[in-house]
Amino acid sequence: MGVNIEFTSTPFQAVVPCENTFSKAESEAIDLEVHKLLKKGVISQALHEPGEFISRIFIRPKKDGTYRLILNLKKLNNFVKYHHFKMETIHTATQLMKKNCCMASIDLRDAYYSVPVCKDHQKYLKFSWRNVLYRFTCLPNGLASAPRIFTKLLKPVYATLRSQGHVSFGYIDDSYLQGDSVKECKTNIDNTVKLFELLGFTTHDEKSVLLPTHQLTLLGFLLNSIDMTISLSPERVKKLKTACTKLMGKENPTIQDVAHVVGLMVASFPGNTFGPLFYRALDTLKTEALRTNKGSFAAKVQIPSHVLNDLQWWVDNIEHIRRPISHGTPCYIMQTDASTLGWGAHLQGKRTGGQWAEEEAKAHINCLEMKAALLALQSFSTTLSGTHVRLELDNTTAVSYINCMGGSRSKECNTLARQIWLWCIENKIWVSATHIPGSTNVEADHESRVFHDNTEWALRPTMFQHLCEKFFIPQIDLFASRLNHKVHSYVAWRPDPQAFDHTSPPENQRGLSRGVSCGSSLGNTAMVSSVSKDVGCSSSNTTTEQQSAILAIQNRETASPTQETSTGCLPLIRKSLQSLGFSEPATNIITHSWRGGTQKQYKTYLQRWIQFCGKRKVNAVSPTVNTVIEFLTMLYDGLQYSALNTARSAISTVVTLAAEVPIGKHPLVTRFMRGVFQLRPALPRYSETWNVGVVIKYLSNMEPTAELTMENLTKKLTMLLALLSGHRTQTLTKLNIDFMALTSEKCSFIIPGLLKHTRPGSHQKPIVINAYPNDKRLCTVSILGTYLEKTKSIRNNETQLLLSYRKPYKRVSRDTISRWLKCVMQNAGIDTGKFKSHSTRSASVSAANRAGIPMDTILSAAGWSNTRTFDQFYNKNITEQGLFASAVLDVGIDT
Repeated sequence: MGVNIEFTSTPFQAVVPCENTFSKAESEAIDLEVHKLLKKGVISQALHEPGEFISRIFIRPKKDGTYRLILNLKKLNNFVKYHHFKMETIHTATQLMKKNCCMASIDLRDAYYSVPVCKDHQKYLKFSWRNVLYRFTCLPNGLASAPRIFTKLLKPVYATLRSQGHVSFGYIDDSYLQGDSVKECKTNIDNTVKLFELLGFTTHDEKSVLLPTHQLTLLGFLLNSIDMTISLSPERVKKLKTACTKLMGKENPTIQDVAHVVGLMVASFPGNTFGPLFYRALDTLKTEALRTNKGSFAAKVQIPSHVLNDLQWWVDNIEHIRRPISHGTPCYIMQTDASTLGWGAHLQGKRTGGQWAEEEAKAHINCLEMKAALLALQSFSTTLSGTHVRLELDNTTAVSYINCMGGSRSKECNTLARQIWLWCIENKIWVSATHIPGSTNVEADHESRVFHDNTEWALRPTMFQHLCEKFFIPQIDLFASRLNHKVHSYVAWRPDPQAFDHTSPPENQRGLSRGVSCGSSLGNTAMVSSVSKDVGCSSSNTTTEQQSAILAIQNRETASPTQETSTGCLPLIRKSLQSLGFSEPATNIITHSWRGGTQKQYKTYLQRWIQFCGKRKVNAVSPTVNTVIEFLTMLYDGLQYSALNTARSAISTVVTLAAEVPIGKHPLVTRFMRGVFQLRPALPRYSETWNVGVVIKYLSNMEPTAELTMENLTKKLTMLLALLSGHRTQTLTKLNIDFMALTSEKCSFIIPGLLKHTRPGSHQKPIVINAYPNDKRLCTVSILGTYLEKTKSIRNNETQLLLSYRKPYKRVSRDTISRWLKCVMQNAGIDTGKFKSHSTRSASVSAANRAGIPMDTILSAAGWSNTRTFDQFYNKNITEQGLFASAVLDVGIDT
């Protein structure tokens, strides 16, 4: 009797872990917990048996002062079959809540321990403590499938209660109960408690709320049915505020510190209306820092001022933030649209729109759609202020960015979403967006394409200046627009985002109306000019952040090297090249010599270089050697030799001394780097490699191939391709079925794109992997055929070989492939704390070398032109195609 644990394949443990080391206090706590669990029958002593799986244990404190013993089943969970299932969340409670309803909650004591595990599977739930072997007889904390098992177990319970007319739901061991009145809620409580006790569960009275209430703390949130709001519990408020304050107080926090705060912020979103708006900058900082530091959470980062401002917002507002359960029905519904020519909007029969400035028109259409939404809101600000506005757009990206208050895919779209929401907060507007088909967005689309050019005239700037000097400076500009107005206050002939409202003009201009139309003709056209498309200005109701963004656009072309901040590394490199006299076409070609990965690496250090020079008022293109060394010295705190060497290379791209010597090769800079090497030697990551045979043996146990889940089939194929090709994950992302030849004897891939080792006149030769008749379980040709057949129905028009095994089944990145490889290595028993996914390259070529494969064959397979790279970085000595792959598999069979 008991539940079965579903596995994708039989759990396999190559190495039995030793017991963790604990302090005296922790050991005593574990002794006490083991004694309690033995007494309850949750665990029992066990003997060693074939096929057993032994895991480590650790403890975590509970709120009541006791400890929870947790089985570390991270490795076993890799064998547990994944099932997608729906779990109720705090959002379920907010959907059920009614005005002035009564609420209660029930907590089950030792919920998981109430569910026994079948005896055949208890051998996978073993642990050792003080050299005594124990096994769990029921669901342990830490088992990946436990939440699903327990949730499905309680579904009939809540279905029975609902059939009796009760409103309730469960989140693992917590239950939410609701009634329209005190009596109705009390009846719900009594019936639920009786049913739980009848089924053998025990309620935790201290943690349960068994009296009907209008304010209930559930899952860390405070629900209030009187004012229909949800907010964070005082404990979570204190925890989040303390974490933000600590992070602000650290000069160079680790990425782990940043990630911890980001996690707390995201968890607060259900009770924090504007949380998504003010966390994005910190989350972006974390993501970029991880990318720069190759996934190391221990690396340190500097928090920019704009991120510190957002952190300060959390500290100042988190105690007072409430989220309404509903924002109600929209008061106004407005359609907006954008084209490459201009923008348009339609609100209850009123229309407006206009053309883009020259710089604005260069933006991506997604950005233009969001810009159009912002301009439309500003144009009707007087009408919309203090209301709920529903925006209807025909661009799904814009809809998503507005509803989510930003996003991480596009910095430009995120910036515009932030501008929209900051402006809406300032004007007390709640905005929601929805998608409509482009064919129905007729009015707004028309306004974005058809313009009244005959009215878009303006005095020439020189003439206007001359008139102001001769007569006076006007206080108001009649019949102007956001692109051609000459003074701060102006009246437009139609709703305009920056014109003052016709109901509230300046005190000395009462009576002027925005709606006045202009039918007069121009007597002297020499005094006027068409609207200058590069005009940009800010209005009185524009936020400081928006003004800064507009000024940045205006000054972008004239900014000095020390003024550039976050526009990337190429602008500074461009200025350096142009200062040497190169033409624009030549500069464009030279800047393309740095590949995308190199640019990303250089970007971080060039941005810090610009900031460093800006603070010292030094020209970033022509500094002194002393300045460069001082900058590298600043970076020395927290960086290793290789990172500092990258920084030196980045600066060398923009700084050339008078003698045309790159700054990186200056004798003093070279001497400085030698000193860094002596203090922090850049030694190879691996002094040895892992045994390929261990992984090959693990892969051979993943059978039969045709019955493997999509996840396991994908990971098995990916690992075989990595080992048998000897290539990086970058190459695996380039494998394309349009450039593939598959027969019963072999498979071959032509790599169509550039690789890291691609050089002029030297490109990767076709990757050829022969069939392996010695063992069909490891035959890549056969496994590839099965994979192609299984992915045929989900591939659509995607030609990249490796796809995600979960919806929406898109092409995967190098990072995803790296995670797959690391997962397989970990399941096979390889120490992934020491060896990363890139080590598959070293392990496979080393195995081929030990098997006596000719050096030319290994060099050709791995894409090396000589043995130097192999000897120096892959720790072993480095042409018949296909021989390399077969040799690697033979190593696994012989092991």
